[in-house]
Amino acid sequence: MNYSINDKTAVAKENHKEALLLVKELNSNVNDLKKWKELSKIVTKDPDMNDDFWAELCELDFTKIQFFPIRSLLAGILKNKRDVSNISKIYDYIVLENKIYFDNYEQRIRRNTPATLIIYFGGFLGVGFFAIANFILLFFTPLNYREVLFNLIAGCFISALVAEISDRQYIFEWKIPYFENGKFLAYVWAYIPIIVLYLYMNIALLYTQGFDYSIENQFKLTIGIYIIILIIINTLFKLKNSIEFIYKSYFVIFKLISFLSLIYIITMYFVGEIYISVLFIIVTIIIGVCLSVMKKSLVDRILRLLFYPMTFFYLTYLRLIFDNYNIVGLFNELLYAAGVLAGLIILMTKTRIKTK
Repeated sequence: MNYSINDKTAVAKENHKEALLLVKELNSNVNDLKKWKELSKIVTKDPDMNDDFWAELCELDFTKIQFFPIRSLLAGILKNKRDVSNISKIYDYIVLENKIYFDNYEQRIRRNTPATLIIYFGGFLGVGFFAIANFILLFFTPLNYREVLFNLIAGCFISALVAEISDRQYIFEWKIPYFENGKFLAYVWAYIPIIVLYLYMNIALLYTQGFDYSIENQFKLTIGIYIIILIIINTLFKLKNSIEFIYKSYFVIFKLISFLSLIYIITMYFVGEIYISVLFIIVTIIIGVCLSVMKKSLVDRILRLLFYPMTFFYLTYLRLIFDNYNIVGLFNELLYAAGVLAGLIILMTKTRIKTK
């Protein structure tokens, strides 16, 4: 019993020490959201902090706080000591600042209704519809396979980015609140051109060329560059992780396309319509192991950069089998490239697991 009490006391002392250290670090940078989150967790678990902690906390210059999420965390911490006069005044000041900020934010959001409507209806419904349509069209082995594949991948990326920005309407969920107020609204409007361009391209292609369409290079280049820019912005500002969403979505799509394609190829092989090489079987097994390893482990950006080209090389080879199995031997470099990339992913993943 005494051991249990002493153990709890030791943990409490350690929490107080860590909390006091965080407050002193915040004195040099009061806008460090990561440290505020750590401090909030400690105080939530153990609200009975000693007087030294509260004294140091009150010494911070709260007028320099720039971001709504930090003020929200601080209000939650101060709420535990509202009965103390000095702390109560600081708490009231923080609450007032947040109220003013939130009122302004709400007004700006109301003024941003056109952009929100375009994102929801054009992004979710429009882009999502054409992405699904191209996904279905892919299984009918059209002659314009590469065009459909580009259209599908572009639609998936845009849909992922649109899904992310809708989550970010609630600014207190941002990991690092670089964007506030007008900057956030400008960021929302930055999505409008790519959504409109993608919808215009697909509607025009469907109207003028039907399902056997060919996308002009300027469309491909513009859409590709725009998507890359949006992904870079999301990555640099470390907002809610769209890259993770894109990876998971594409991972599922690749597995589904590969699985259905392999069923078709194996069926055609047994009826004598398609020849399957030993190299193709080996690479397929390696990629299967690669997918299994990636599913069970944490995949970082470097592995994803290897994963995307691997899938493209493999899918392109599958398509060549559908088109003309007599010439696929001329394109074995695609299999070699896919196999090497899959092997690198397996090796790097296994090495990191052992290191940890």
